[in-house]
Amino acid sequence: MTGDGAGVIDDAASVLLLAPAVRDAAAGAAAKLLEKDSQTHDRVVAVTFSQSAESWTRVWDRHVGVATNVSCIDVDCGTRAASADGGSAAVPVERVAKPADLETLGRTVSNVLERAGNQGERVGLAIHSLTDLVHHVDEPTAFKFVYTLSEVVRRVEGTVYFHLDPGAHDDESIDTFAAACDAVVDIDDDGVTVTPQNEW
Repeated sequence: MTGDGAGVIDDAASVLLLAPAVRDAAAGAAAKLLEKDSQTHDRVVAVTFSQSAESWTRVWDRHVGVATNVSCIDVDCGTRAASADGGSAAVPVERVAKPADLETLGRTVSNVLERAGNQGERVGLAIHSLTDLVHHVDEPTAFKFVYTLSEVVRRVEGTVYFHLDPGAHDDESIDTFAAACDAVVDIDDDGVTVTPQNEW
């Protein structure tokens, strides 16, 4: 099915977002899909590997520009400079020092979800990006992270989008990550294709 995809994935807790890592295409697509989710998110949390938290927030503002609470977990891959001010006062940013330390990253995400749940908030997560994560851990470890986080998000009735650049992975790798998700959203030059996981 082609379209913006929001209606097809309303019931999906975890979504594999296939989009090229060109400029802001992937972050913008995640922002639009999170905001169009029919079950409104009270908070959106970006877990950023390839972009700084500040850059991701600017993309969110440019593509969505609404009053949803936004916060970030910034994973420092050591390949980008920190912003001059160290972060935006308007957007809470938590830092994880090592991208390969998935235990700390998982605990940080779980704490964010727990705090949101205690405040009665429904959370949408954007993981940007699995393509960057697999430069730091092997694929089985990354798959376990995707599977475990999907289960955690499902329990709190949230939504998580895992970005993957399809041009950087073979079909077998894409299929592996798709198997851990409820649906796949494929964004390319022809538009948006949404596929429930059992049809992938």
